[in-house]
This record gives sequence, structure tokens and C-alpha cells, in this order.
Amino acid sequence: MMPEKIGVGKIVATHGVRGEVKVLAWTKFPQRFRPGTGLLIQQGENISETTICRVRPMGRHLILKLSGVDDVNHAAALRG
Repeated sequence: MMPEKIGVGKIVATHGVRGEVKVLAWTKFPQRFRPGTGLLIQQGENISETTICRVRPMGRHLILKLSGVDDVNHAAALRG
């Protein structure tokens, strides 16, 4: 039996030039965004897996550094 997947947020923008993304969190449980946590990123029908390296709050958004996302172009491709 496969575990249920829960949407926890949406990547709304890039942040800086080193691959950070700005996330609008849909969850009231911020521990879901702690470093070391695995995330599935859905882009249309494609799903990729990554890990959170760093997280920090910025207003009502979170700024995440994701494993393997090291430049603004890769981060921009994850938006949405």
C-alpha cells in the first residue's frame, strides 16, 4: 500500500541566484519543512524527489534551498 501524498506548499518564485525558491506553505505544521526532509515536486505529470537543505522564513513565505538545485535557472523551472 502506497502512503498518501499531501500537498504542503507551492513554489511561487526564485530567491537570489544560488537556486533558492520561495514557497507559499499550505500547511500549519512548519516541521514539514525542516532540513533533511524529503519532498516530491510535481510539475504537470512529472514528479521529482529532492531534500530540503536549508529553510528560513521570509514574511508569509519560506525560502528553501533544495538539494541539487544550484542556480536560478533550475529554481525557475520548479516554479508553479
